Amino acid sequence: MLDQLEALATRIERLPAAVREELGRLVRDGGALLLDINRGYLEAGKLPDGQVIQPGGYSPAYAKFKAKYGKFKNTAYVDLKLTGEFLDSLELQDTAELQYLIVATDEKYAFLQKYGELLGINEADLDDFVRSILQPELDAFIGRYLD
Repeated sequence: MLDQLEALATRIERLPAAVREELGRLVRDGGALLLDINRGYLEAGKLPDGQVIQPGGYSPAYAKFKAKYGKFKNTAYVDLKLTGEFLDSLELQDTAELQYLIVATDEKYAFLQKYGELLGINEADLDDFVRSILQPELDAFIGRYLD
């Protein structure tokens, strides 16, 4: 019995490190969902903070150009999609232990920053991601780990 108690005590001592490692894996595995949330804002013509990308939409000349040559045909509001390359270039970057950043690798990103902060997840969506995805997965992991 002493061996079993010692083994449990050792698992409990190592639990914080195991949880951090598992949390990192879960965020990396769920990264596509976080990127889709960010893309969703932009496709709806909004920045992550909820502001409209460009009030008034596209200029009439660019709206015509986009309607004719764009892969995506929305011209009602600015959605930063002509070919889709910019939105496809979004990646989740691990910047430090349990710190992540959404980055864009498309060369147009520097130009598009004139519209404001395009990359990120708002607090409500991040809280929902933690509550509905990370927390249940971590709870299950802890249960398995301590068994």
